[in-house]
Amino acid sequence: MDDQPSDDSLIKLLASLEKPRESKEAFRLLFDRHGGLVLGYCTRLLTDRSLAEDVAQDVWMKVIQNSSKYESRNQLRPWLLTISRNTCLNILRARKDWIETLDEMTDEPSDQADLLADLMTKSEVQKIRTNIESLPAAQRTAISLLLIEDLSYDQIAQAMQLTAGSVKTHIHRARQTLMSNLRKSK
Repeated sequence: MDDQPSDDSLIKLLASLEKPRESKEAFRLLFDRHGGLVLGYCTRLLTDRSLAEDVAQDVWMKVIQNSSKYESRNQLRPWLLTISRNTCLNILRARKDWIETLDEMTDEPSDQADLLADLMTKSEVQKIRTNIESLPAAQRTAISLLLIEDLSYDQIAQAMQLTAGSVKTHIHRARQTLMSNLRKSK
C-alpha cells in the first residue's frame, strides 16, 4: 500500500495557513515530485535554461499563492502546466518573442508512438531537439507535451487553455514541419 499523500492532499496542506510546518513539508514533496516537470516545460517553451530556472521559481511562487484556489480533481499536472505556460507566455510577450499561430482544424496526426519512432529513426536526438526548438511556440509546446510529458490531447488542451481541436492542429503542423525538416536533412 502506498503511504505517500496524494497531490491533491498536499495542495490542501500547502494552502493551510494554520499548519506552517505541514505546509512547508507539502511544498517540498510537491516540488520533489513535479519540479522537473515545471522546469523542463519552461525550458522547452523559453529555450533558455537560465531564464527557465528563474521563471520556474516564479511558477512555484504562484502555486503557493494560488494553492487555496486549486480545485481537487486529481488534475495537478495540467494545473501546474497551465501556470507554467501562462508565466512563460507573459515573459515571451514582454520580450516580444511570442508569435501567434492559426487555430484552424486539419487532419488528426498519426499515433504519437509512431511519430516518436519515426523521429528517432530519422535523426539524432540533438537534430530533433533543434528542429523542435525552431517550431512556433504553440506547436513546440503541444508536441513536447505529447511526446515528452506523454499527456493526452485533453490534458494538453487544458494545460494550454485551448480546445482539443486546436491542440490537434498544432500537433499536426508540428509533425508535418518536423518530418519535412528531417527529410531535407537526410
